[in-house]
Formats: sequence, C-alpha cells, structure tokens
Amino acid sequence: AAAPNSPLLRHAVRLCAAIGAALVLGHVLPYEAHGYWIVLTIALVLRPNFSITQQRQKDRLLGNLAGCVLAAALLATQPPAVLLLAAIFVANTVAHAFVTLRYRYTATAGCVIVLLQIHLTGSATGEVAMAARVFDTVLGGGLSIAASHLLPSWERYAMPALLRGLLDAAGAHARATLAEPACELDYRLARKRYHDAVVALAGAFERMLAEPPDQQRAVAALERYVALGYLLGTQLVALHMLRLHRGSEFEADAPERLRASAAAVAASLAAAAHAIDPAAAVPEALPPPASALADTLADDALPGDWHAERLLVRRLALIRASAGELRERAVLLAAAGWNHAQMPPHRQRLNY
Repeated sequence: AAAPNSPLLRHAVRLCAAIGAALVLGHVLPYEAHGYWIVLTIALVLRPNFSITQQRQKDRLLGNLAGCVLAAALLATQPPAVLLLAAIFVANTVAHAFVTLRYRYTATAGCVIVLLQIHLTGSATGEVAMAARVFDTVLGGGLSIAASHLLPSWERYAMPALLRGLLDAAGAHARATLAEPACELDYRLARKRYHDAVVALAGAFERMLAEPPDQQRAVAALERYVALGYLLGTQLVALHMLRLHRGSEFEADAPERLRASAAAVAASLAAAAHAIDPAAAVPEALPPPASALADTLADDALPGDWHAERLLVRRLALIRASAGELRERAVLLAAAGWNHAQMPPHRQRLNY
C-alpha cells in the first residue's frame, strides 16, 4: 500500500477529486457541453508537479485556441470531404509526433481533428463546437490548477533527498576520477550517475521557481549549489582528460597528490552530506577551508605554467575548492526549512 505522504497517492487523490468535480459540472452546465472534454483536459493536464500542471494547462489552452482558428479557416473555404479527411490525417500525424516534445502542437492538432470530425458527422455547428471546446478547456484547466493545491507535493519536499543524492554521486565521481590506477569503466559510470543527479536537482529547482513564492526556499543558495555541482563535474572531467592525455608527464609524487586530494574531497563531501542528512556518516577529519588552498595555486616551486605537473596541481586545488564550497553551502541549505509550511523570518536571508 502507498504511504500517506507518497506523491503518487497524493496525485491520485487530486486526480479523483478533479475528475469527480468535472463529471458533476458536465451534468449541471446549462449549455450542450461535451462533459468528457472537461475530464479529458484534467487527465491530460493534471500532473504530480504544480509547475508542469501549470505549463500543460497553458499549452492546452493556447493549443485549442490555435486549433479553433485553423479549423475555422479551413472550414471557411468549404473544402470537399476528401480534403477534410486529408487534413485529419496530417493533424493526427502531428499530434503523435509532438506528444512528448511540444504538447502545445499536439493540443492544436487534436483540436483540429475533433472539430473537423464534428463537422463531417454534422453533430453540431462549427461555432457551437468551437465555443464549447474552448470553454471546456478553460474549465478543465481551472479545475486542474485548483486540484494542484489539494494535498500538494511541492518541489521543496524533495530537495533534501536530491541534495544528498548529488553529494553521494559527487563522492563516487571523485573517487573514480582520482583513483590510482584509474579505471575507465568506473569513471564513465560514475560520471553518468553524477550528471543525472545534477540534472535532477537543477530540474527540481527550475520547477520550484514556477511554484507560489511562499513555497520556495533558499533560492539564491540553491542556485549557487546547482552551479557548483556543474562546476565540480567540469573540473573532474578536465582532470580525467589531463590524466588521460598527459599523465606520462607527471612527476613521481603525482599519485600521492591524487590520494591526498581524494581524501580531502571525500571529507568535504561527507561533511556536506552529514549537514543535509544527519543520518549520514560523520567524516573523521575536515580539510582546510577553500580559501586556504590559494597558496597551492601560486606555488613558484612548480614548473612552468603549461607543464603537466602545474596543471595537475591547479586542477586538484580547484576540485578541492569546489568540494569545500559545497560543504560550506550545505550548512546553509540544511537550515532552509524544506518541510516547514512557512519560511521562518531568520531563514529568509538564504534567499539573498
């Protein structure tokens, strides 16, 4: 059985409530409504995420308006039935081609199909069918948005798990990149997992920005965290390419540098994970703050600027600095109040 707080269960309750209200409306409306159009709009628009529901409502409304205009323009020319059948075939192709790419185009094509079929069967005049189509779409979209506030699953509820997932994936990516000797398969798998984790966090953050302002948390801090996630991934990929193409030019102490950096990065990420999720393991020792790594970048004892050893040291320092900032930002994000109904005033500074 689904847990009471399960997003899927909440969505099922919202969907049932919205469709039930649509069926009641379909029976009590004073005009000859196609009640199933309201239900169909809800089934196609209402999604577990508020932002996606809002976007699909907009796409469906604009798509139906465009479909009414196209159908009216086509019918105004009084074409033969064979031309209308050809138009339905083309619209059906467009509807299926864009269903997962541009829902607005699918809604436009679907509206054209329905209106042309109604015209061919003679079940209603074009003007009445178009007006009913738009009105039912507006009703269905309004019910979908209203239902989104029933047992809502705001994006902020998932943020702690996504942040922890990002840090776990970052740790695996760093271990695979800094491993000595390196394993290409482990690196590729870890890089893919890390990329998926960053994209998941970035997507949730983008969807949160489309939600009501009182449901948003730590916007500026979270934006910086997503940027740091991409930055750390870029630094790790750059280090991998450096080792792959110029590893033979490294000095004898390069393996020791890699091991020391791996330990420092692991400690920073473990501390960040513990700040986000107190159940995570506590690191045994913390590395120095990110600012303490500046002297490593200015070490005059290293070879010239483009020597492989200097590039290695710089890259390792940047990776350690990025991991250190992730640790420092995690402490701030841990106080964001992800599960609070209202953001406490002393936590609003995180939105700066």
